[in-house]
Amino acid sequence: IDYLIVEEAQDFNITQYQYSFLPKVGKSLSLLGDSHQKMNKSGSSMEKISGYFSNYKNFYLKYNYRLPKTIAKVAQKIHDPEIDLVTNNLKDGGNSDFPNYPKPIIKRCSSREEEIRWIASKIMNEALDDVAILVPDSSDVQEVVRLLGENGITEVQTHYRTGKTVPFHTINTLDFSNNDLPCILDYFAAKGSEFDNVFIPFANSGSVGDRYDFFVACTRSSHSLYITYTNNITSFLRNVNRDDIVELN
Repeated sequence: IDYLIVEEAQDFNITQYQYSFLPKVGKSLSLLGDSHQKMNKSGSSMEKISGYFSNYKNFYLKYNYRLPKTIAKVAQKIHDPEIDLVTNNLKDGGNSDFPNYPKPIIKRCSSREEEIRWIASKIMNEALDDVAILVPDSSDVQEVVRLLGENGITEVQTHYRTGKTVPFHTINTLDFSNNDLPCILDYFAAKGSEFDNVFIPFANSGSVGDRYDFFVACTRSSHSLYITYTNNITSFLRNVNRDDIVELN
């Protein structure tokens, strides 16, 4: 391969670059990544990768043009230690804070069924489009499809695997040119995408994977973020400033 570009470079490790990538590159290898979005536990931080490729040019892309400040204030608290997603935020010329953009909504429900019922009602009553419902696991995708159907939303787009081990099949009906039908997918499949309205149900303690997984899910929204949970919310939101969110019961 003459020119190889690796996106999500943080999801690969130094050994893979050393033995699987470099020997096959003829002229140029370009790596793009974000350490805070590492969802592969065997991956490496971009700092370690750039250290290994010390003879390569490094470019730090520090400006954010997609994530509103309203969501950035919440998302930056997910990581420990906290990261800064606000200082260099240039979405809408830096004017993406409240009240220009809505604060994330966090709602407590009595059951998983109530979570999806509330989400379905929100989508239909407010005629929301460009919607994604992001869930921790592929099995959750199928449950959400069923519950949405029981609550009046029968046409959706999905991405999920039929099992956890090989052989499995990937069901993918996503059409990103169609903003009318809600997209239902797990956190990993949502990586690299963006939607105006993002719903994250089942955000219970111990149910959302690790910080990187949940961070990726919360940063897929370019306008509105809704998080629902039953009983105890994930500890990853423990440090969120209560003034930066709207809490519903």
